[in-house]
Amino acid sequence: MDYLPVVMAAAQRSVRGVGVHRVQDAGQRRLPLQRKVGAGLGVDEFAERVREGSIRHVGLPESARIIDRALRLGCTDFTETIDPLVASSPVAFGGGTVAAGHVLGIDQQVLGTRGGDTVIRLHLQMAVGLDDPRDVITLDGEPGLETVVRGLHGDAATAAVVVNSLGRVRVAAPGLRTVDEIPASPLNL
Repeated sequence: MDYLPVVMAAAQRSVRGVGVHRVQDAGQRRLPLQRKVGAGLGVDEFAERVREGSIRHVGLPESARIIDRALRLGCTDFTETIDPLVASSPVAFGGGTVAAGHVLGIDQQVLGTRGGDTVIRLHLQMAVGLDDPRDVITLDGEPGLETVVRGLHGDAATAAVVVNSLGRVRVAAPGLRTVDEIPASPLNL
């Protein structure tokens, strides 16, 4: 949710704002991920786990900060909300069945603001049974664009990025590097 908008911004004369809306069917993913998003929990237990920090997509606020830094958008504040997506009827998943009134997964947002205006909006919905998994990336700028990416499997994509980055990381300057500092193409050395 950070690297693609930064790369796509290269095709813009200017960028005023970035939005990414990711919809993922956690029912198609591994059981630990389904548990990580709270599938099957009661709403009160979900809220308690959000408060203790065990339910959330780790890295979403950091992704907003990477976008802000890479595109020099000047955000002065970042806020995060995490709400449950609740089943209206029973839904089967790898861990059993989510009963009506129980949690299907998370609806998490991070907003980056500047002067009271939202400049970055990262919105993640990850829950069992969601239709039409996709990433919608919107760049408000000149000329501006919106693109929809389908078929990006999070687990496989993460593993591919790690493996494909090894050559680039090997020749990078020492120190901590973030995704916006390492070229996307693999360097096979």
